[in-house]
Amino acid sequence: MSLPTEKKYYNYLQSFRGFAVINVVLRHVIIFFYLGSLNKNINLDSAIPVFNVVVLRGATMYFTILSGILFSAVFRKWGYKKFYADKFFYLIIPYLVFSIFLTLFKNTSFEPFHINIDGFFSMLPIDLLCGKSESALWYIPIFIIICALTPLLDTLLHKNNFTRAVFFLFVLAPLFIARAKYHETEYIRIETLIYFMGPYTVGMYCGLDLEKTMQLIEKKLVFIIGAVVIVTAGLIFKMTLIRGIDITESLFYIQKVGLALLVILFFKKLGEKQPAWLRFVAKDSMLTYFMHGVVLTVTGPLLYFLYKYENVYPVNIIVAIIFLTITTVVICKGISYLLRKLLGSKAKALLGSA
Repeated sequence: MSLPTEKKYYNYLQSFRGFAVINVVLRHVIIFFYLGSLNKNINLDSAIPVFNVVVLRGATMYFTILSGILFSAVFRKWGYKKFYADKFFYLIIPYLVFSIFLTLFKNTSFEPFHINIDGFFSMLPIDLLCGKSESALWYIPIFIIICALTPLLDTLLHKNNFTRAVFFLFVLAPLFIARAKYHETEYIRIETLIYFMGPYTVGMYCGLDLEKTMQLIEKKLVFIIGAVVIVTAGLIFKMTLIRGIDITESLFYIQKVGLALLVILFFKKLGEKQPAWLRFVAKDSMLTYFMHGVVLTVTGPLLYFLYKYENVYPVNIIVAIIFLTITTVVICKGISYLLRKLLGSKAKALLGSA
């Protein structure tokens, strides 16, 4: 998840990274505080749940697309060895450290203070292998495998026309293969791996010549916007069955790829006028991704009292969601600041290089 600092890419891709972080945190804030909280009288067809599912679900694909872009635009020139070294030091090591911490946190009670050592060691192997130490971490083992397969994908993309055709099968695969549902992710599922190779290969292809890709997006702007609008409407109105086949994940794939291309183009058009607050959000985004769930677990219940103000619904819920999203990001930034102060340059091994 690191982002090299080549200036011609850095500014607008860093803004896109911040956009991706906000989407992921906001989705989990809504799930934790609103959908999964003490409030049981929820109309799932009301605006907030629909927004959460239709707009925010699948936001992890933004990170996958960005990583694919960066491989072709930057890392490929550096060579596979440096690419693997970057992922080992700035993805795998932080993942191992935070997974151990989060598994320990799950097995710790505070009233009275007690650590369940047996539970910790029984959970740890599966938590590490399958990203089970925290709900958002299921994606990291999938992404690590994709990184390991990147040279193969790169060879398919560049060797000859036949291998390139095979490469594009991965681009198209999410249209036909659905990712596993969250409750089915006890172990890494091959269909989820193939599904996320789709947005990664899209990013790899776009990153071959990012300037040319941006020009093409501008030319096809109406088509891309139309596609996003149509599939979003299909998701809103639950038109997700074709002859009994559920195409929900296919629609999310089209939507998220289209939105990613549009948002990247938008940030590119801003030039040097990138939003400073998005740069703030994007910095140390790996720690935010790893830790936002724990922060929510601690801070979210403090706002449950807002449920009693039913006379101003949904304003009370919207205020709480916005407040929690901002404070979650800020607290994660505070944690990264403290780690930098305590560990100096060594903190990079925990925070990644973004």
